[in-house]
Amino acid sequence: MDNNPSPSSGQVTASDGIQGAQDLAAAASRPKAADSTAQQTGPEPVKQPKQKKKIVTLAVGDRRDGSVTRVTDRQGAWVDIGTGKEGFLHKSQFLPHLRYNKEKLEAFQPSRHLKRGDRIHVWIHKLNRETNKIDLTLIRPDYKSIKNLKIGEQRHAVVKAVIDAAAFCDIGSDKDGFLPVSRLSQERVQDIHAVVNVGDEFDVWVTEISMPKEKGSKWQIAVSKLSPDIKLISDLRRGARINGTVKGFNDRGALLDVGVGVDAFAAEVESLSGGAMKVEVFHAGKLGNIPAQIANVFRGAQDMHLIYPEFLASFAPEAKVISLPYVFGSLAHLQKFYQSVLW
Repeated sequence: MDNNPSPSSGQVTASDGIQGAQDLAAAASRPKAADSTAQQTGPEPVKQPKQKKKIVTLAVGDRRDGSVTRVTDRQGAWVDIGTGKEGFLHKSQFLPHLRYNKEKLEAFQPSRHLKRGDRIHVWIHKLNRETNKIDLTLIRPDYKSIKNLKIGEQRHAVVKAVIDAAAFCDIGSDKDGFLPVSRLSQERVQDIHAVVNVGDEFDVWVTEISMPKEKGSKWQIAVSKLSPDIKLISDLRRGARINGTVKGFNDRGALLDVGVGVDAFAAEVESLSGGAMKVEVFHAGKLGNIPAQIANVFRGAQDMHLIYPEFLASFAPEAKVISLPYVFGSLAHLQKFYQSVLW
């Protein structure tokens, strides 16, 4: 008879226990593998629906600064205006006349005017708050056709280009305004690039509108940063009709204030000083003849006197050069001499 019967079902022999303990120890010493089964059978994370950003801070007519992200000749451009949703700039909203001329609209190529990365000013044209669609335009809300502009009208200008002699400004019309360097300030501007840069904004006044006189010629709009009330000596022309104020009389006729010279100087001083400084102007020799007024200046009884070159030469012979004929070719040439180290 076998004294070591086989263990019945559910029974554990001593050798089985030793072997089992060894197996458990070996299993404990091995690194645990990731439970892929649990990951596969566990609940999947619930995906939250993407929230649409609502347009709550925009209104039709608002101006925005944006960056062009895409351009196509078929449709137009897409612009990032910083709201989380790109605005669409249809090709018909690039230039005013494209809205009314189908042939020119079809031939128009936005890629010739904009490229990816360009920084531009746009205005909100339309808003669809249900779909969050933003339509943009490059046409200013205060747009006015060139035929409806008036001389003396004030317009807001944005500088688009600067050359040595002038600046070209967007004034919200069919053509850019031409701003000559002489119309930037009453003072002589030595370097236009030092005072005007692309992107600068200021108000201007329309001074001239030139209609096409010949086939192929174009409309032109001249503008000035100086108020129409400010006149320059260069504005005066023989035969021109001007408004003036009679300041006095002498043996040769009447003296008129036409807004230039010492009267314009006095007005500018008062304006720049905020009214703290005022220049009192005496016309028609009320303070005496020229030699007497020069003497008053030397004595300190008179602050200043507008002197003629021939009288100045009696004190400083070098000033005779100003009166020599044919020395200066123009008023601008003379002013350049005055502001040079030679004077």
